[in-house]
Amino acid sequence: ALLQLPQDLPWPPADPRQIITRRIRLEESDASTRVDLPRVAVCVAVYSEAQPLGWLVLLKPAAQAALCSTANLLITLADQIGAALARSRQYALMRRRARDLEAITQTNRLLLAGMGLDELLNTIVNSVQVRFGLPYVTVMWVDEGAGEFYLRAQAGPLAALAAPNFR
Repeated sequence: ALLQLPQDLPWPPADPRQIITRRIRLEESDASTRVDLPRVAVCVAVYSEAQPLGWLVLLKPAAQAALCSTANLLITLADQIGAALARSRQYALMRRRARDLEAITQTNRLLLAGMGLDELLNTIVNSVQVRFGLPYVTVMWVDEGAGEFYLRAQAGPLAALAAPNFR
């Protein structure tokens, strides 16, 4: 009954404040008895930044089907979950931007330290490979006289597979 419930609910929800109730029957058993228990599923949509994310569902015994206090509590909980998810996404975005700025700052420090070009390029490809978790990062340089690209710096686990004087 619980597995069927998501398929019975409309998606996307028609109204963020709509309370949907469904009567369901759950089977509970122990070693000696099997009891068929009627329940009411009280459902409200969870939204984050005006986007529906899912449903918050509360199961109650059918005998306690009064919805007044339950509905208000469920709407408040759904709002709090949506707000927490929105803050979580904003926090993750801010952390990602902070890591990007730190990588740029580190590269600027290396430039100001007077590092040689090859050492700087190797540091950059290593930083990019680690930062983005890529299997291979390379810098190809242009040999204008020959009209070819050639390998100048590389990093990552697949770097060992590249030819050392690749053109």
